[in-house]
This record gives sequence, structure tokens and C-alpha cells, in this order.
Amino acid sequence: MTESELYSKYIIPYYGVLMRMNFLRRTNNQITELFNSLIALGNELSDEILIELLNDSWRPSKVSAWMIGLSKRHVLTSEIEKYLNKPGTRHGEHALINLLLLKKDRPSEYFIKFIKQQIAYLIENENKLVIEDLSIEWAIAIISYLDKIYHTNYLCSVYNSFEWNEFIKLDLYSPIKNRFEPSYHEEKIVLLMEYVK
Repeated sequence: MTESELYSKYIIPYYGVLMRMNFLRRTNNQITELFNSLIALGNELSDEILIELLNDSWRPSKVSAWMIGLSKRHVLTSEIEKYLNKPGTRHGEHALINLLLLKKDRPSEYFIKFIKQQIAYLIENENKLVIEDLSIEWAIAIISYLDKIYHTNYLCSVYNSFEWNEFIKLDLYSPIKNRFEPSYHEEKIVLLMEYVK
């Protein structure tokens, strides 16, 4: 299969609807059909191809992460973790969400680590153009969701951490602080998890 054929069949029809979970605006039947298609198509691809796509540009990365998460390819969990384990990872919500799908029965430490990593990167670079790309708000929503499911209080430890206190001192935090409330994305996480039970 050529690269063009791969993109036209596996990537182009899906990346737009997966961005920021745009599919949640669709009907239940359409969402079920989308997920079934992604699982079926993902099962046609080898682990090696999915890893390659995950580490490619954002469009194939987005689709690959969803194929991995929805089809429960637990063997590739560490690949999603590696993808996220780079300070300054941009637009990583697809990887965070699908890591949740793969690890939903585990504690939130990984997501806390991600937040601290991204804040450290932001403080080091203090670039206003970067803050909204770092997916910190998605990790917060995931931790909040997990706290409610497992009756834990990991989000409190995030908000009381040294890193968070340094983060909120930055001038660029105040104008968009509402983005970092759990409610900013949590409803989307809750809806998604209802579809993938």
C-alpha cells in the first residue's frame, strides 16, 4: 500500500471528526459506526504501522491513537506514554484520551506527571502561543473524571503542587484560567466513557 492510499483510507476520513472529540456532536448511531470503523481499520494495521503513524504529523497521530485506544491494543500503551513523555508535546489530547481508554482502571499518576512536565516546559519557555497547545486542560479533566469514579483526590494534589503554583503566577495564566477548570472538558470525557463501556 502506498502512503497516499494509506492516508486516503485510514487518515483523511477521520482526523477532522476526532479533533477535540468533534464526533460528540453526532448521533449515537453515528458515533457507534465511527468507533466500529476505527476499530476495524485499526485491526487491519500492524503494531509497527500504528506506532509509525502515532509518531508522524498530527493528523495520522490523532487517528492512530484512537485506533489503538478503541481497539484496546494494550501492547501499545507504552508507545502512547512515550509519545506524551516529551516536554512540550503539542495538541496531545488524542493521546491522553486514549491512554485513559487503555488505563481507565489505574490511578492518575501518569496524567499528573504529564501536567508537571508540560508546566515545566511552559515556565522554561514562557511562550503565550504555546500554552493552549499543551493539553494541560485535557489532563485535568481526565484526572477529575478518575477522581469521581474512584473516589480519589488526585486533582487536589495537582492544584497544590509546586509546579501548579508556579504556573498560576505567570501573566499568561489569568486571561485563560477558566480553561484549567475540570469542567472545561470533563463533560466530553464523561460522554466518551459512556460510549466505550
